[in-house]
Amino acid sequence: MIITKLKSLEAILEMTSSFQNLLIAGCSGCSAITGVGGKK
Repeated sequence: MIITKLKSLEAILEMTSSFQNLLIAGCSGCSAITGVGGKK
């Protein structure tokens, strides 16, 4: 099971502030179905 939760940009920036590199990848399928992102 995949669980998704919408986060604010500020929260994401805070959680990743110590990272030198960051890759974000996704297909938008699961997040669109759960209503937290992707094409609607």
